[in-house]
Amino acid sequence: MADTTAKLTEYEDKVIEFFTNVQESVVDGLRTLADKLDSRMPEVTVPYADKLPTADEVVDNGFAFAGKVLDNQKAFAGEVLDATAPVRDKFVAPTNGTSAKPAAAKKAPAKKATAKKATAKKAA
Repeated sequence: MADTTAKLTEYEDKVIEFFTNVQESVVDGLRTLADKLDSRMPEVTVPYADKLPTADEVVDNGFAFAGKVLDNQKAFAGEVLDATAPVRDKFVAPTNGTSAKPAAAKKAPAKKATAKKATAKKAA
C-alpha cells in the first residue's frame, strides 16, 4: 500500500510541476505584454469602478470560497469513510502470498407468484 501511495504522490508532484512550468510561462508572457502596453495605453475611466471589487478582492474571495468548499468536501469524505468503515474493514489483503478468492454469491430465493399470476394460471 505504501508503494502505491508513494507512486501516486510521485505522479501528483509531476502534475503540479507541469502546472507550475506552464504558469511561469504565462506570467512571463503577461508581464512582457503589460510592460509594453504600460507606456502606450491611455488611462480609461470606468463607470461605477468605485462600486466594483478590485481584481485582488475577486481572487481572494474566490479562493476563500474554494477553500470553504474543499474543507466541506473533506469533512464529507471523512463522514463517508466513518459510515462505511464496517464494510470497508471486510476487504482484506490475501495471506500467505495467495490471491484472494471472491466469496461465493448467495443465490436469491425464487420469487413467489403474485396473486394475479396465480389466478391467471388457475384459469388457464
